[in-house]
Amino acid sequence: MKKALLMLSLALATLGSSFAQKQVSTTFSVKRNHTEIFTKGANGNLSYFYAEPNWKKDNSSFSASKVSGDISAVYEPQREHSSVFFKGEDGYLHYYYVNNGAWAHDGESFKAAKVDGAISSVYEPQRKHCAVFFKGIDGNLHYYYVANGQWQHDGTSFSAAKVDGAISSVFEVQRNHSSVFFKGTDGKLHFYYVDNGAWKHDGTSFSASAVSGDISAVYVEIPFKQTPLLRVK
Repeated sequence: MKKALLMLSLALATLGSSFAQKQVSTTFSVKRNHTEIFTKGANGNLSYFYAEPNWKKDNSSFSASKVSGDISAVYEPQREHSSVFFKGEDGYLHYYYVNNGAWAHDGESFKAAKVDGAISSVYEPQRKHCAVFFKGIDGNLHYYYVANGQWQHDGTSFSAAKVDGAISSVFEVQRNHSSVFFKGTDGKLHFYYVDNGAWKHDGTSFSASAVSGDISAVYVEIPFKQTPLLRVK
């Protein structure tokens, strides 16, 4: 059951990504056994809705930076709590997470590249930490992940195609790594995945139709077959 709940949380974490400034993001809290929601409030700060068991709202814990773009929430099992990424007023990525029972803010670890579009966060069990993909001001995909206890930035592995729309990341168990889908400047779906320790790009398997809206990837385990499933508009 714990594995099933974890897979559900990983799947739901992909639903919050969009090109048109998705300022609502949902995730599933395994600890509370309930959906949780992050939104941009009227004052520009994050608002957080959670159930205990009735709906409660927290809009006072997130005043360190106002929201100025996409929001992407993710459940982190090692913290037993939801976390959230968003584009701040300074144009950089910001990260709120719970540490020792209180919300903590990190707006300093992500200064390698500014955000200029969609954001998609995902939990990576092999690292026991969340990671995040986003469109940078160079138009390329950027990836932050944790290694050796520190945030690491990869902005060089994804130059095969520019991002021009929604991004959706998903953890693929058979690869033991995150993968990511996005709309490219050609209007088609693009897919980056890790094979033999290196990022690979697939921009041809999805050329039959153009992407006109959101993208949502989810990992599903089917007997004798493990594959990411896609919902594309």
